Amino acid sequence: MRTDDLIADLGAAPPPLRLIDPTWTVLGAVLLSCLAVATIAFAWLGLGRDIENILALRRHEFLINLAFVVSVGSVAMAIVRDLAIPGKATRLPARAVVVPFVLIAAVAAHEAGTATLHHDVPHADGASWLTCLWQTSMLALPPFAILAFGIRRLAPTDLRRAGFYVGLLAGAIGSMGFCLHAPAGTVAFGATVYTGGILGMAMVGGWIGPRLLRWR
Repeated sequence: MRTDDLIADLGAAPPPLRLIDPTWTVLGAVLLSCLAVATIAFAWLGLGRDIENILALRRHEFLINLAFVVSVGSVAMAIVRDLAIPGKATRLPARAVVVPFVLIAAVAAHEAGTATLHHDVPHADGASWLTCLWQTSMLALPPFAILAFGIRRLAPTDLRRAGFYVGLLAGAIGSMGFCLHAPAGTVAFGATVYTGGILGMAMVGGWIGPRLLRWR
């Protein structure tokens, strides 16, 4: 074969396939993280006591808190998926992830202004808000490890930003698990504890991302 023919054949060949599909990798890591958090939360903290009566009294608060952490996790997952592809721009702007935080803060302020806050403890176990924040952060660690392992295999290039959103996603998944343990939390509780846990993991992810996600 002549050199010109070889060059032409190589130029006409289809581009190499990406062996690891980013969408399925991220989705699989998220599903595994949710399963791990649910298992750990139920084994360690247990399901909220008298959950049926609690949900009957505070269904709206529970759904608002759950919608908050799910929306944060959904936006973060979409951004993580894009950041996992080298050179790909994120389809969602960074400000999209701010929207759920603004909305829950507004609802919490309205709750406080209309004096609908309950004067009892944050949830049925009587734990303080700091204890709840610590437990939420601990629940976020397994998802962070699972997500970081999966994303590193995709060789992202913006490591600090990828680490930040991996932490954000892990914090949201950890908060989902705690939300099932403490369904009685008010919106102010969610705006404080869940926001603190999510942003705390995001900052940790942004800090260690350049070292943890570096492809080896």
